Amino acid sequence: SPKSLFATIGLVEGTDLGVISWRGTSDTDDWIADASPGLRESLFKTCSNVLLGQCDLKIPMGFDNNSGMHSAMLQIYNNSFVSNNDKIYTLYGAITNLYPSNTKWIISGHSLGAALAELCTADLSSKGVKINSSYLFADPSPGNQYYQNSYNNMSDNFSGEKLSNITYNIKNNNDIVP
Repeated sequence: SPKSLFATIGLVEGTDLGVISWRGTSDTDDWIADASPGLRESLFKTCSNVLLGQCDLKIPMGFDNNSGMHSAMLQIYNNSFVSNNDKIYTLYGAITNLYPSNTKWIISGHSLGAALAELCTADLSSKGVKINSSYLFADPSPGNQYYQNSYNNMSDNFSGEKLSNITYNIKNNNDIVP
């Protein structure tokens, strides 16, 4: 159903570029996922043992439980998959099985989709996927300041470039979602 579609993935014809574009908030459930920082913290506390395997939410490599990562956003990201010719792939599985290995990815998203795009950038980069750039529009941030510092200091495993140098965060200062 359209409600469950969170991202579109494809190649830019005639180039070595691929695009992963995450959709933004579209209904009440998404607004809950965009919740205020206080609710983010309480949602995360229900899943504080992620790295010990006691929860089905996986924190992308490079982060830890101090990241205050938003469990609803992690759940959406971790449950994202790609369907192709009756086969189901994780996002990483689709990139490595369905697209040329020299593809450089542009990742983008708006609102909730921007937070998912940020998680996607960190996750795929840590797995050696070539990231060209990441464009985040009205990003509600999937974690706390510790998370943000970790993200900014992570390096793309392909180019060695810091993620903060290839991530463009476009914000509207009057947006009601922090």
